[in-house]
Amino acid sequence: MKKPKTYIYIIVCAICIFLSIIFFLASNSKTVYSMNYQEKGDIQYKVYLKANDHYDELFLEEDMRYITDLIDYIDINYNYNLKTSNKFDIVNNNSMNANIIIKEKNKILYKKNISLEESETKKYKNDNIHITKNVKIDYQQYNDIVKQLLKEYNITKDVTNVLEVELSIINDYDIEKIPLLTTDEKSIKLEIPLLENTIELSEKYHNINDNKTVKYSVNKEINNYILLGISILFLTISIVMFIILLISIKTNNFYKHQYKKLLKNILKKYDKNIVKVKDIPDLRGFEVYDVVSFEELLDTSKIYNKPIMHMEIEKDRINLFFVEENNLIYQYLMRTRK
Repeated sequence: MKKPKTYIYIIVCAICIFLSIIFFLASNSKTVYSMNYQEKGDIQYKVYLKANDHYDELFLEEDMRYITDLIDYIDINYNYNLKTSNKFDIVNNNSMNANIIIKEKNKILYKKNISLEESETKKYKNDNIHITKNVKIDYQQYNDIVKQLLKEYNITKDVTNVLEVELSIINDYDIEKIPLLTTDEKSIKLEIPLLENTIELSEKYHNINDNKTVKYSVNKEINNYILLGISILFLTISIVMFIILLISIKTNNFYKHQYKKLLKNILKKYDKNIVKVKDIPDLRGFEVYDVVSFEELLDTSKIYNKPIMHMEIEKDRINLFFVEENNLIYQYLMRTRK
């Protein structure tokens, strides 16, 4: 293979690789993924009364103080709503529990969890989740549980007792692009004091956000597939050119090796018949005949009893052997294969 051709292959490969890198980098850019979600929890309740001579109503509304001896049951409605900026796969798990908590000097003395209904798991594939739950709490039932425990162990001082009626929520966001989204447990609670003459109920919300935006930046990500395709095309061209170059070099080296081996054998075997010369003969006035092999030239040499002249025209590529007789020249041009 001629050197200029080899250089062309190498230059083309280098250019294609360079262009492949340029287009690949151009297809990548910083991407920001975000999800905006509005989340809200709400509790509505009514305190139903036993038959009595003091209240005409069947129940009392929210945000009042209540005489505990008149409470029959508490009707509680829980509402949870999640609205997202786009439709995502979200798995929601929720459960309703009643937690009896007794504290002494602000330290938990006793805690009991009572399941009000089996936990529910549901998969959503939209931009809105709405959960509603309704429970009816028999106030005196839980009052009696605590009263019995304290009486049994004669605990009377510095004790606070509360019943937490809780809706627990866990959202699993299947959004790989935004790993910052967590699956923290959320809860909506109604706290009901126990063993008091009068009580007021309080709402507690844990990890419930009214409005929040979560963002996650990816420094480099492919977002232009046309440029990526051009990059792959140039890379493919460079690989093909490189393979062709390797094959060509390997093939050329093989033929060059065979050429040098054959030349060496000829010069060694017929050394007595060969005379090495420096210059190409002046062929003006001569008739030149090309012979097909060195053996043919050797026969011609023997016929005319003339030596075989030899000169190297191009190192490791072209060697000329010829026999001169009067105005005739018989020549054998030995070349490597391209």
